[in-house]
Amino acid sequence: MKRDAYPLLGLAMLLLSACRTDVLPPVVVQDDDGAHVFMHTEIQQGNQSLSLGTTYHDAANTAFRYTTVKFFLGRPTLIDAAEDTLADLPGAYVLFDASDGGVHEIGRTRGYVHRIKFGLGVDHDANHADPTLAMPPLNDASMHWGWNTAQGYKFFVIEGQYDQDGDGMPETSFTYHCATDPEYRVGEAVVDIDASDVNNVNIQMRLDMQAVMNGLDIAARPVVVAPDTLTDLLMDRLQAHLIHL
Repeated sequence: MKRDAYPLLGLAMLLLSACRTDVLPPVVVQDDDGAHVFMHTEIQQGNQSLSLGTTYHDAANTAFRYTTVKFFLGRPTLIDAAEDTLADLPGAYVLFDASDGGVHEIGRTRGYVHRIKFGLGVDHDANHADPTLAMPPLNDASMHWGWNTAQGYKFFVIEGQYDQDGDGMPETSFTYHCATDPEYRVGEAVVDIDASDVNNVNIQMRLDMQAVMNGLDIAARPVVVAPDTLTDLLMDRLQAHLIHL
C-alpha cells in the first residue's frame, strides 16, 4: 500500500495544477539553503496584457505596434522589516521579455522579505566583461552591442513599427535602445513575503508600457540608440513604473 501512494499523489498534483490559470513558479523540494525566490513581471499596455503585434496609438495618435520589449533586472537584495539584508545576490540577472512572460529564479533566502532592491540594466563590472564568457541571460547576443566590451549591453529595448504613410497600418521600424553605464538605475519594491518555512515564493511585478511611452511621438524620433534625453526618460520611467502587485 505504501508504494501505491506515490502514483496517486502524483495524479492528484497533476489534476490540481491543471485547474490553475495563474502564473506559478515551479515546485521545488525544500532543503537547508532556503526558499527559492522567483520573480514574474507582467508587461502591460494600460490595464491589459501587452500583445506584440497588436496596434496601439501614441501621443500623436499614430498607429504603432511593438515587436520587442525586453529589459535586464539584476543584483537583487532581499531586505527584512528591520532593514537587515537577508540575501545579497550580485551575480543574479534576469532578462524580462514581453514575448515569453516567464517566471525566473533570482536566488534563495529564509525569513520575512519586506522589500527588494534591484538594478535595472547591467552593473558596470558585468557591463564591461567578456559577454562570450557570461552565463545566461548575459550571453544573449541580441542584448549586446556587437560583443564589444567597451559598449556593453542594451539595458532596455523597445522595438516595433509605426504608421509613417498615414494609412493606419504600422509599416516603418522604430528602435529605442537604452544603454551605457549612466543609464543604469536602481529600483525597489515593498513585497512583504514570508519565506520562513516554505519551498518557494513568487514576487509578482508589473510594468505598464503605456506609462513608459506616455507623451511620445514616435514619428518625430523613430530611432534612438545612443544615450540622450529620451533614453534617460525611458529608463526613469522603467524605474518608476515597474511595481509590485
